[in-house]
This record gives sequence, structure tokens and C-alpha cells, in this order.
Amino acid sequence: MILPVDIVSGTICGLTAIYVALAPWFKQLPTWQKLTTATLTLFCAGCCFSVQLGFQTFCIFAATAIVFAVKRHSFKLWQPMFWLLFAYFLWHVVSLIWTPDLSVGLNKLINYSLFLTIPLVFCCVDARGFNRDGVLTAFVRMTELYVLVALVCWIWQSHQLQIPLSDWFVFHKQKMLDYSAFDLVFGWFNYHHPTYNSICVLMGLTGAYWRLDHRWSFSRIHYLELIGLSVASLLLIIVVQSRTGLILWLMVGALGVGRLLYPYRKWFAVYVAMSVCGCLCFGLLKHDAVARYISDPIRQQNFETAFYFIGCHPVLGSGVEGIRAEMASHEVAHELGYPYAHVDFGNPHHQFVGDLMQTGVVGLLLVSVLMLWIAWLAYRQKSWMLGVFWLVTMVLMQIEMPFYLYKGTFIILFWLCFLTLPTQEKKLS
Repeated sequence: MILPVDIVSGTICGLTAIYVALAPWFKQLPTWQKLTTATLTLFCAGCCFSVQLGFQTFCIFAATAIVFAVKRHSFKLWQPMFWLLFAYFLWHVVSLIWTPDLSVGLNKLINYSLFLTIPLVFCCVDARGFNRDGVLTAFVRMTELYVLVALVCWIWQSHQLQIPLSDWFVFHKQKMLDYSAFDLVFGWFNYHHPTYNSICVLMGLTGAYWRLDHRWSFSRIHYLELIGLSVASLLLIIVVQSRTGLILWLMVGALGVGRLLYPYRKWFAVYVAMSVCGCLCFGLLKHDAVARYISDPIRQQNFETAFYFIGCHPVLGSGVEGIRAEMASHEVAHELGYPYAHVDFGNPHHQFVGDLMQTGVVGLLLVSVLMLWIAWLAYRQKSWMLGVFWLVTMVLMQIEMPFYLYKGTFIILFWLCFLTLPTQEKKLS
């Protein structure tokens, strides 16, 4: 059932699909492909909001894709990388054998089943005539609306709670009248995690760099739109106090500027040299400040708890969802010298450490090979956007455990399948 707070986000998803349907290239598609493209766009937008809306839009997209795949016999396992995703899911199924609580493990397996279902549904998409760039342009313009609504919500909440706007501009976690900043800003839809919401915005910003043009066009992004989205997204990320979002905004911006300068080889070489030198100098001079900004006592305790458990179970791990009990164990916390465990933080907040802790050496190997494969695909296809997506995901995996959560799994699997979908695109008008 759609919650009341999903009305706004559901409307934005619907408007995104309508935007695609109004595109000139969309009218040239056959009826079956129009429906598949529209529902895929709906799913693309749905991943940015609540988990339930992500599931609902995915089910709509899946039903459409499967019906037409059966009708046209167009199912094709077009990406060998999908076997790695299937293997990752199957190993979590196998780990049920040694998980401490089978019922809890089975419930968590629903999340990991997305590694099977999402790739299989994308295998039902007939790529002939599919226009990835057109869908991407619609997503960028949806991101502009998303950021606008979030900023309006921020101003409205500030007015209602009588919080001066200047109080929001801090670079550390700070409560606003006993509320988290992101709870107030993202109160208009039912998912408030600032990191994953920032990732959605930054994928839109990445798409803006990719679809950039100097002309106003239905299928292109104008320079003024890029500048506006860059400034607005930075403002939003600062307001919701997303540390990961701020780091990734700087990275996406730097890569985007590099892409724009790439045709001018001399300027590009100077830009790269200055960027590398600047990063090295900043890292050397402000190493402690950067470490304090990224890390916090809770993450440090999570890491120590994870490696304590890994030292006791280095081969098989805890089994699917077995890590939550260990992370919430006060006995382990006392043994490590901490007064108590943080029971609300059920994972180590690091994808590779979390996989080693939960599914052992095999799980770590599978996720490592998967990330290497994506990097190789980006290089082989010379896909700038896939490369940026890989970098964003790699940074995210050092700070969070995205595959442990529905939201992170939805976002990463959608963009991975979407950006590697083989297409025969025509040039957009």
C-alpha cells in the first residue's frame, strides 16, 4: 500500500515517465517497447525514493518486460557479469546452513534475492531501438525536480520550526531541535538516509555532464541546467549533513570538468596535473582532519567488532544476517573495551569487510571480482558514465555496506544493469 508520504514521490515518478512518453524519439517506438521504456523509467525514478515505492515500480517494470519477452521470445542473458550476481545470491542462500537464526536469515534473503530478480528482468528487455540517453535525460530532469522539492521542504521546515537558515550550514552532524537534519528535509517521502539519497542526486548530476549541450533541447541538458543542479545539489548535501555525499559531489564535479576539458588535450593535461597535486597536498597537510571528518567512534567500534568476529570465523563467516547479532552484542563490546554495543548499527559499514564477516572468503571473493569486472567493462566500453558509477560505488563501499540494504541494492543493481544494457541507439534530436 502506498503511504501518504509517497504521494509526492509517486507523482514525480509518474511525471518522469510522462516526460519520456512526450519525447520525439519515443513516438517512433513500437507499442510494446513504449510500455517497457516507460515502466523502466518509472523504476529508475522509483529507486530514488522509499523502499516500498522502489518495489512497486520494479514490479510494474518487471510485469511489462516479462509479458513482452514471453510474447516476442526476446529473453537473452546478454551480460556474463550477471552470473557473478547470481553466484553472489546463491552463496547467501548456501550460508543459511550455518546462520545462527534461520528465520532471520530467510527474511534477510529477500534483500539478496534482488541480485537474481533485477538482472533477470533486464534480460527480458529487448535492446533494439531502446534509447538509454533519452531515459537518462528524463532522469536528470527528475533529479532537478527532486532537489527543488527537497530544498522547498527545507525552507518550509525552517520557517515552521523557527530555525534560522544559517544554522543548517555546518560540516558535522548536528541536531535541529532534537531532529536529524535529513529527517526534516526528506520528510516528504518515506526514506531519510542522507547517503543513499545523495547518491541518487549525484547520479543525476553525472547524467547531466553526460548529456550536456549548449542548446536548449528536449533530449539534452543545457549548461545553465548543469550549473543550477550542481549548486542546488551541493546546497542540499550540506544541509542534510551527508559527509559521503559531499566527498562524492567533489569527485563527480572533478570528473565532470575533466570530461568537458578532455577534447582540449593541453588544458586537460594541466587540469589533471593540478588536480593530482592538489589532492596530494591536501591529503598530506589535512590528513587528520579528513580522517576525523569521514570516521566517527561508532564506525571505529563497528570495525573492531567486525575484525574480532572475522578472527574467530575467518572462512565461512556468520551466515546471512548473522552479523546483526554480533554487532549488537554487549558482551563483545565489553570484551573490546566499550561500555555498550550500538544495536541500531547492524553492519560494519564497509562492504568488503561486511561480506567477509557475513559470508566468509567466498563472499569477499565474489564481490571483489564483481567490482573488478565492472571496472573492466567501463574500460572496454570506454563508458565515462559507467566509470564514474564504478568510482562512486567503490567510495560508497568503503563507508557503507550498500548490498546489505534494500535501498543500496536497488540503486546499484539498477544503474549497473541500465548502463551495461546493450543498445542500438539512434542520435537524439
